[in-house]
Amino acid sequence: MPRSAKDIQLTELKDTIAKLNELITTQTKSMDFLQKTIEELYQVLNNKQAEVDYLKAKLFGSSSEKRKSPFPGQMHLFEELPNERIPDIIEPEIIDVSAHKRERKPKATYEEMFDNLPRREVMLNTLTDEDKSCPVCGTQMVPIRTETARTELVFHPAYLERVDYMAVTYECPSCKDSLEPQFVKDEGGEPLVPHSYVSSGLAPMVRRGSLIGRYTTGVPRTRNLSLMLLWRGLVSRKHQTEAALPGS
Repeated sequence: MPRSAKDIQLTELKDTIAKLNELITTQTKSMDFLQKTIEELYQVLNNKQAEVDYLKAKLFGSSSEKRKSPFPGQMHLFEELPNERIPDIIEPEIIDVSAHKRERKPKATYEEMFDNLPRREVMLNTLTDEDKSCPVCGTQMVPIRTETARTELVFHPAYLERVDYMAVTYECPSCKDSLEPQFVKDEGGEPLVPHSYVSSGLAPMVRRGSLIGRYTTGVPRTRNLSLMLLWRGLVSRKHQTEAALPGS
């Protein structure tokens, strides 16, 4: 006997309900399993936290070897005394100090050191005629300007004299207006002491005064007052040392 549409619909609804009940049962079992897993993880977490607390206490806590009570008659080192007065906390006073920069004293120039000495200029003339010849056209060069090459102190009996050796610069007149003008400078020979004003006449006096001061009066050259007074402090300690060195 054929079924009606209502019977077919009722059958389908029953099947749907059965499937939903089966799905609910499966989901309930899954939820129970997940809840049990969460509880186990919480238990593992609590155990790990207990281990961490124990290790912290062992590492940073008080040692078990420390005695809780001192020997009879012995006081605790950090025990608070009765009626102990707590000192007042003094706030530090902050003072702003402005930065300062120490400026180095400029080195005295020869004009300042030897201003009261007589001065004489010596023109250097050590170049030969061949050196003064223009390398391009062979014309003899002519002097165009002078400049101080070095300064020496020449010792004369009873006084000092400043001598400035002037370096002469020569120019080729034939190549003067060309694109490559030719120049040559007469700088003279090497000084007795490089970068010093000690001359060949002053060096023996400095050495003699240094030896007399050191071995006769028993004072070093830097404290030889006789030479300092004689030359009015014009010969510095550095130049006294350079002039007194053997072979200088």
